[in-house]
Amino acid sequence: MTALAIDTATPECPPGARLIPIDSPTYGRLYAVVDEADYEELSQFRWFVARGGNTFYVQRDVRRADGTWTTEKMHRRLMPDAQSVDHVNGNGLDNRRVNLRAATNSQNMANRRGPQRNNTSGYLGVTWHKRAGKWRAQVQHKGRYYYVGLFNCPTVAALHRDKLARELHGEFAALNFPPRTGREDS
Repeated sequence: MTALAIDTATPECPPGARLIPIDSPTYGRLYAVVDEADYEELSQFRWFVARGGNTFYVQRDVRRADGTWTTEKMHRRLMPDAQSVDHVNGNGLDNRRVNLRAATNSQNMANRRGPQRNNTSGYLGVTWHKRAGKWRAQVQHKGRYYYVGLFNCPTVAALHRDKLARELHGEFAALNFPPRTGREDS
């Protein structure tokens, strides 16, 4: 498993938000970012972090009425009726409501961040095509791969891949070059 880069410094708190410190024996001290309105309710519980793909998620153990245990994720507590909850900026520690949106499982998977571990280009959806001696760009959508093309440069391939990803996945598309929206305050 690839090592995740972990920033253990106290993050700058966005306006209208509060930080909940979470001590992890494995990762040190991390912080969940929550809205001020949710802070009192959420800070009363003992939360821990669990790695999930390229991010961490904040969760806690909960005893059921029958005495068995289950896990509750912080974002599911904030949006209990959603089929799936997507973190807009891909940061599972950022549980501000502006960063959470209801999604289908397919939409949530489309917003996965970062290339796979075996990726050599450094870009999502861009791989080396050995026979052609070029970079291949493709996008996966609903279990099917959509071929974009072959390119001499991995950056150009990534730009073309992003264009198709936006067409297929809309606002849920995970992009190599996301547009600046002003929402990157996490």
